[in-house]
Amino acid sequence: MKQLGLIALLMCGIALTLNAQVPVTVVSGASFKQLEPVAPGAYAQAFGNYQGFPTAQAGVDQLPLPTEIQGIQLTIEGATSAANLYAVRPDVVAFIVPQELAPGQHTLRVLNGGQVIGEGTISVAGVFPGIFWNTGDPAGDGNKTQVGGIRRSSDNSYVTPDTPAARGEVIVIPLTGQGNNVNNPVANGDAPTDASSTTTTLPRVFVSGVEATVQFSGLMPGWPGLWQVNAYVPDEAFIKGAVPLIVTFNGAPANEVIFYVAE
Repeated sequence: MKQLGLIALLMCGIALTLNAQVPVTVVSGASFKQLEPVAPGAYAQAFGNYQGFPTAQAGVDQLPLPTEIQGIQLTIEGATSAANLYAVRPDVVAFIVPQELAPGQHTLRVLNGGQVIGEGTISVAGVFPGIFWNTGDPAGDGNKTQVGGIRRSSDNSYVTPDTPAARGEVIVIPLTGQGNNVNNPVANGDAPTDASSTTTTLPRVFVSGVEATVQFSGLMPGWPGLWQVNAYVPDEAFIKGAVPLIVTFNGAPANEVIFYVAE
């Protein structure tokens, strides 16, 4: 998976209208649904009006991710250090939720050169899965089902209307929010180099209401905060066209997305 492509996915156009002052609004970096918690170790974004902030991102070729980018930091009460950062912009700080945070409400602060310029509340749950999407505007219509960033396991290409998945094919579902339910966990802001950091239990995947067989579930190699689930598209004749996909993990449901299956 190429860095620029994923960063574009992570930072894709979000039209949120936020107060110029505090509070800062925190959302899952996958679903972007407001008023929902995030999980320890998840990729999240803190939106605000950060006047004077640079537009910069950390490289994922050197891990763990830094806890400061050009003087910008994000701290959370209850964490042992500042959060690891993916990127900063004048309207958003993209970060990894520290793994040591207990479930509940925590005060979050955004700093520039050591000065607090934004403050808000982050709600943490033990697990809260979110599926990455690649089109649409979740902020514009909370009831709208987004097109998931689903890829093929065979060549890592996106599943699109022009290149739909086949029934029986293995797809890769990109998520975040598995919490600390991981075998061979990694440090804050880090990522495994292989597929050894599996989840302690398998999620359940449903395509058009049919449960799919899960082949793999674990942290995404090379990408801090990201989790992937590989599953077979159920071989049922009625599963075709734009179909809904749902993932649940330890009883917690992710946002529903759609993807495309060949006729």
